[in-house]
Amino acid sequence: EWTIEGVVDDRYAGEYAWAEADRQYEAAPIQGDGGFTLHLSFADVTSETPVSVSTPAFSVTRPLGELVSGVVEG
Repeated sequence: EWTIEGVVDDRYAGEYAWAEADRQYEAAPIQGDGGFTLHLSFADVTSETPVSVSTPAFSVTRPLGELVSGVVEG
């Protein structure tokens, strides 16, 4: 399992952040402080696999290893 931490403006609290890789999806609610945590249990991914993270404020696509090594911000 991989964990992606992120943050958006807190006005998006209650909405969702999404991660996608190879037609596998995971969502997590955006908390009151704008933070979110995506727990990925994707099959056949490595640190090099491109993963897209989408929120109401931004979307990014980076290798999974980069996304899990810090806080994703838009």
